[in-house]
Amino acid sequence: MCKEELVALFLVAVEEGGLLGCNGWDPTFEYPLGEPTGPAVVNGTIYTRTFASGTVATFDDSTRTGVVNWASTHLTSGSASRSSAPAKRWPSHVRASIDQPI
Repeated sequence: MCKEELVALFLVAVEEGGLLGCNGWDPTFEYPLGEPTGPAVVNGTIYTRTFASGTVATFDDSTRTGVVNWASTHLTSGSASRSSAPAKRWPSHVRASIDQPI
């Protein structure tokens, strides 16, 4: 699993071909994301990036904390519950590298 602040930092900065290394599969990898609507917006030490699904990733470089506000996705009983509206999965250039023992 990945800590939320690491996923937020990754989403704020990711470019085509970027990889995120996590220790195992994270359920958030199944959430709708879509393409970024543009590069991250910087306001002081806070970086924010929005995606086509409406998901917003925010990372504060001064406190090294981040949050991902997933659009149309809620955790219920340990699983992802999505709205009925169709949404893209993470774009092909946003891939997770899973670090698991073989």
